[in-house]
Amino acid sequence: MQAKSRSKVNRLLRPIRSLSSSFRSNPLVTYLRHLAINHPNLLSLVKALIVFIIFFIVCFGRFDPDFGWHLMSGNYFRAHGIPAHDIFTYTAHNFRWIDHEWGNDVLMSYLYQVHGYLILALFFAGLWTLGLMINAWRARFVILLIAVAAMLPYIIIRPTAWDVVGLAIFFRILSAKKLGKAILWLPLLLLIWVNLHGGFIIGLAVLLYFAIIRKSKPLLLMFLLCIPVTFINPYGIRLYVEIFRTLTDWSLHHETGGMSMFNLSYPAWALVVLWCAGFWLFAKKKLVNWIGLSPLLLAGSLVATRNIPLFAVVATSELNYYCTQAKDLLPKQLPKLAKNVLRIIVIVIIGLLIAFFLYRAHPTTNREANYPVAAVAYLKTHQCNGNLFNDFNYGGYLIWQLPEYPVFIDGRMPSWRNAEGVKYLDIYSNVIQNSTTRKNIFRQYDIACALFENNAVFKEFIGQLKAAGWKTPITANGSVLLVSP
Repeated sequence: MQAKSRSKVNRLLRPIRSLSSSFRSNPLVTYLRHLAINHPNLLSLVKALIVFIIFFIVCFGRFDPDFGWHLMSGNYFRAHGIPAHDIFTYTAHNFRWIDHEWGNDVLMSYLYQVHGYLILALFFAGLWTLGLMINAWRARFVILLIAVAAMLPYIIIRPTAWDVVGLAIFFRILSAKKLGKAILWLPLLLLIWVNLHGGFIIGLAVLLYFAIIRKSKPLLLMFLLCIPVTFINPYGIRLYVEIFRTLTDWSLHHETGGMSMFNLSYPAWALVVLWCAGFWLFAKKKLVNWIGLSPLLLAGSLVATRNIPLFAVVATSELNYYCTQAKDLLPKQLPKLAKNVLRIIVIVIIGLLIAFFLYRAHPTTNREANYPVAAVAYLKTHQCNGNLFNDFNYGGYLIWQLPEYPVFIDGRMPSWRNAEGVKYLDIYSNVIQNSTTRKNIFRQYDIACALFENNAVFKEFIGQLKAAGWKTPITANGSVLLVSP
């Protein structure tokens, strides 16, 4: 009976053993193992190149709703300097606009002038890759792919890439066992960062965090030195007005997608769960680990999902360490069956991740397919007899493609308030939901056209305008243009 049972098990395991044997004997696998052992830096470079290619395909094929206003801002700054007030809307033209991304916008303007969208996609893919690889240079390939998959929904031509790079550099310098002369570069790095994106506040926070955790007077002095460095920008200390306006606006967590809570993608949850498992097994015993940078960034990612790339920057190297710890716990003479099963599990995970990348990162030449291309073309040849009331997500695109029309609202304005203290985003929402408010606002701003996504969210709003006699000369690209009678 035992012989028969053993024979059945062997028959069942024969395909697994065959697959494992063919995998190990594959020339490519053999060569990669040789590289990993004898040329680890070269292998890491290959992994970084693969990550870069994935990020480039995504950046080139996607279109950020805010891309247009970033590009047009950069063009304006190069031609006229920093404006004192808003220059793109008819609702907030008296608002003291503080563009905390002005340096990024100018750089985007220069790069776009060189070779259009292609050069921008290459540049930002390089930024995202650099941010991930700085601290995960020697990470296992499967762990890198998990981190890439988690970051993928946020990979786009967007200034937040500077925050990923900045955090990665600060973490690399400050988490070293011995603080060397590298910390002297922090003020210069912060000076560059503060003029590229308002996320520089992360660098200051991380510096203060390490000064407290390490009880280091040099780091505390460095923090105090870096604060006045952040005032070296076109707006001076006023730059903090825009930053704290956004940080203290709790309503953004249910008004904008990137600030929503617990709304992670499945790959992001995979990264979180794996990291939490490793933390629980190998790091929970030390109390200081519970207030480590990774748990804090994880909490920040659960509160605002757009912070997942920041968590990935720090957590990937730690997850790789946890995997090493787990491997060391395995018996040195692990049965061949267990080794084969583990190899197959890794292969399946890599296969699933590749399938995910092919699904999410497919190249496209029509990145503007979901934007009102046809409506813009119509408005260029058919003048609207008043102002244009636009979809929030279309604001940046219209600033770029239809500069002759000021917009009602765009992606810069979720926390902006008018002279009466009312948020422009609330006014926008009330116009859509309340017919009385709509009549008053349309009369106040002489609105004669409306351009919106043609979906269930705005179905009632669009229906009410049609019932009031508004015409729809264009319905295309998932959008609808309405013109008052």
